[in-house]
Amino acid sequence: MLPAGDSDQACRSRRDHGGMRRIHPASPMRRGPQAVMIAAMGLFTRKRSETAPQAEIAVRRAGRGDAEAVAELARALSLADGGRPSRFTAQAYLRDGFGDNPAFTVLVAECDGQVAGYALYYPGYDTDRATRGVYLADLFVREGFRRRGVARALMRAVARAARAAGGSWMFWSVIRRNKAARKFYRTLATELSDVIVCAAFGRGFDALSRGDPPKPDD
Repeated sequence: MLPAGDSDQACRSRRDHGGMRRIHPASPMRRGPQAVMIAAMGLFTRKRSETAPQAEIAVRRAGRGDAEAVAELARALSLADGGRPSRFTAQAYLRDGFGDNPAFTVLVAECDGQVAGYALYYPGYDTDRATRGVYLADLFVREGFRRRGVARALMRAVARAARAAGGSWMFWSVIRRNKAARKFYRTLATELSDVIVCAAFGRGFDALSRGDPPKPDD
């Protein structure tokens, strides 16, 4: 089963934010009980009549040299979500995004010669359909580049990357009160109204991993 970020505004897939995106730094469930789950099965095969992006946008896979830029965007996303500064530093990006077993992939969008936004995602699997796909953890576009097609370009690039890897779906989440983001996402995919997001962090995760007795109301 699949759980699963935001609009041209702040999608951290985590956090009003602009889609799980987010649990810091990259999880579709970080938005907690206020999150709305969204799924794109078939990777955006509908609504083909949409207009083309209004700006020249180049989307590419982020490299090691993008560490500072990506960390800055992640911080902006966290603050836009109303949360604390992200712990996703340049060092964390380099440590967890590369090597033999990278935890995630990052795409960056360049517009007018500047890094305008980014998307962070990681692979997933759906046992109901026996198919591969991706969870979008973060989607964020700098304020000066919004409403220019950057977020849409990033979303499509993630979908293309997922398909190239043998996937056929994307999942992400968005803060329920983020109406602008939800409006944007509804042009791409379907909200899953019957899904509840669950998460275990910090002491709760530690207790779960230790096998502590359940609480009385469990």
